[in-house]
Amino acid sequence: MLHSSPSVEHIIWNEVAFKGLNIDRWKSCINEQSNFNSITVVTSSVHSTGKTRFVYKEMDKLQSDDGNLVRGSICIHEGTSLDSLIQSLNNFRTITDSHVAIHFSFMLPLESYSSRLLTELNYFFNHFLLTRCVKSHRTGDSFAMGWTKWNIFIELPGCTLENTPEIYVDKLLSQYLPIISVCASIVLPPNSFDIDSKARRVSTYLRAYKDGTINRKFEIAAPKQLMFVIDDSGSMGASFDDGRTAFAVAISNALEIFDSHVHIGDFFGTIIFSNIVRVVIPITQVRDDTHKQFLRNSLANSRFSNGGTSMYIALNSAIAILQEGRNRGDTWIICLTDGVSDSKEYDDLRRALIQSAANLHVMMVGVNLYLDYQDQMKSLCEKFEVHDTKGIFIPSQANVESLRQAFGAIAARIPVSQTFELDGVLSDEECTTYINAYLPVFVSDQDMLRKRFWIEFLFRRVKVFDENEAFNYNESNDNLGSSLIEVMLQEAERLISTEHNKRWKESNHEQLIYDFTSVGSPEFRLICTAPDLMTEESLKRYKALDLPGFYVPTAIQLRDRTTLDRFLSQALNVPLAESDDGLGRLQCIDDNRFVLTLDFVIKMLNMHERISCRIPCIIEGETGVSKTALTKMYSILRNSSLTQKLQEDTDKELQSIVDNLKKMNLIEDSNDETSSKDNLRAAIKNSSSENLGTIPQLNIEVCRLLLESSRSRSSIFMNNPVGWLSDNFNADSRTVIEMLDWFASSILERTFFELNVDASLTEGQIVDFFDDVCRTARKVEDSGALVVVFLDGKQKLALIWINSSI
Repeated sequence: MLHSSPSVEHIIWNEVAFKGLNIDRWKSCINEQSNFNSITVVTSSVHSTGKTRFVYKEMDKLQSDDGNLVRGSICIHEGTSLDSLIQSLNNFRTITDSHVAIHFSFMLPLESYSSRLLTELNYFFNHFLLTRCVKSHRTGDSFAMGWTKWNIFIELPGCTLENTPEIYVDKLLSQYLPIISVCASIVLPPNSFDIDSKARRVSTYLRAYKDGTINRKFEIAAPKQLMFVIDDSGSMGASFDDGRTAFAVAISNALEIFDSHVHIGDFFGTIIFSNIVRVVIPITQVRDDTHKQFLRNSLANSRFSNGGTSMYIALNSAIAILQEGRNRGDTWIICLTDGVSDSKEYDDLRRALIQSAANLHVMMVGVNLYLDYQDQMKSLCEKFEVHDTKGIFIPSQANVESLRQAFGAIAARIPVSQTFELDGVLSDEECTTYINAYLPVFVSDQDMLRKRFWIEFLFRRVKVFDENEAFNYNESNDNLGSSLIEVMLQEAERLISTEHNKRWKESNHEQLIYDFTSVGSPEFRLICTAPDLMTEESLKRYKALDLPGFYVPTAIQLRDRTTLDRFLSQALNVPLAESDDGLGRLQCIDDNRFVLTLDFVIKMLNMHERISCRIPCIIEGETGVSKTALTKMYSILRNSSLTQKLQEDTDKELQSIVDNLKKMNLIEDSNDETSSKDNLRAAIKNSSSENLGTIPQLNIEVCRLLLESSRSRSSIFMNNPVGWLSDNFNADSRTVIEMLDWFASSILERTFFELNVDASLTEGQIVDFFDDVCRTARKVEDSGALVVVFLDGKQKLALIWINSSI
């Protein structure tokens, strides 16, 4: 068999030799080849244990080691054939690829496949693994590995409730796919939940809820001054338990404080001291994100020097520098030392602290200091009790964890959501403990998929905590955080439950709306279906929140179209258009003659929750209950902001064309209030009547400017009509006006796709349908549009939400 040039290898396998080979020799024959790095079967005893996630994480590891890795997934289902497998493999790699990872995902248990398909699968895997070449006898298509390195993952669905699924799967493979059973290793995904950044963030809030710190209060202050004063004497060069020096660990903790405490407008500086005091970052106001990153880099690049300990001189210098500006907000000196300073300078520092402003506070971390010296440092941080200060002395041992906890204690007066992390970074085990404590009881330990959904729903909610000003700067509400997170936990439990049939008016359904209309400052809103049936306890809890714009709507308000429009606008971040009565309305609702009811709003909000969290959404209902209309309306609403902006951009482009033509003296100024499009139409018609038998210069310039504008338009606009860009384009007035009308109409690509799923649907129709979907999704990738695919069954409806990452 010939492989990719210039390499040529003689493969001894043929059908006769293959059939006569003892099965026990298969594994050694495969392992003796240089192509396969690993062949792994991933299975479990039940469904939803995280098999696919495990495979993807393994692929991520391979990709981190080899940035040129080509990776892909091939689903094996009832419609799979030898030809489709060969085509898929050829689509995933080229002759130049050197490393490929492929995930074969069996959609059904092996015993559920037909004997015909099992025969083809055995033929495929036998030749793929042993000869490294597969050929279709029907079409003549073939696939050859060449010298590529391969990592193969084969995912089998949960197949048994036995305690030893590996043994069961091995028997199953021996019966149905023997080549896999003898050459692959069988692994089970970890039975512990994977703690990623989202799970850790959610766990941080769950800890705050459990220990009560979620109800911390904050006193709003003016921009603060913060200066680090860090010891880099010889002893700070000692290695800690993780191999880093004490100085490096101190800088690392200082960077965490910097990231969470220092904001645009704050003042920041750093002093490093040994026997010499160095102002490495003079006190300066943080101007913008770029400047903040520059300051962070300067802190991160601070270098260890060596020498004695002149902390008193360093603190004196810091006080002198910070007192120059006399900042209205709090001024913080965060000092770290591990040694005793020369007492000769102590009296000068004592006088400076006593005379300092009341808003200057010294926070000190002392590493392995003598007890007597600790008392002295405590007095220093208390400013000798002359002022009521927020300063504090924090003793620390010489190890990473103790120093981390000491720095974490310096979180007393920063916005609430950012202090939680400084209460201590949670370990994976601690995160798992908090998750299990609040996870709904109906979610089993092995149901990793539903756990993941629960985390996604909660993560979307705590992101509002991170940025909501009323929460972060809460001064008076004793139970604000706990009240909100209790509602969030109830919502997340409801969203992952399997029962969603509701009669809204027979019992009250209430849920928070997460209003992201104001960028960087999300708010909380409330919608309910039967406020008159709300319990006294719930009503009292909601009224006590006292959040901006937050109220319990009445039954009359919930029947008002204005209220419903506002709720959808806030939840979906869709701007309201001003109506004749002066109240905001969703114009696209009226344009599409959609009847908006409270029932539809609640359904749309629940759809939006799943879609925002990238969680599958299936709607079930009898024929005629408006599943299609509801979904199509959601698609229109989600893209309405983009549609409105694009129309405004088109109007600006047309006005720019008019202005350019005026500069060329091709059209005259018009004082009336007609649109740019109408002005251009009128000018083209007048020019045509004045230039009978010739192409007016105005027509040529209008065509040129329209073509230039169309080339720079968003990708979501429909492509130019055929012939626009041809050399022999006819610029007569009728054609130019048609071209102008087409441009002004702002025709966009279709973003809502519907497929009726019934017994008459063929594979070819499905493929053609999704080819069209994929073409559109790739084309509009940069526009920010949401592409909605609607699969309409007889009674069930599956919705697939495709963003730019198709």
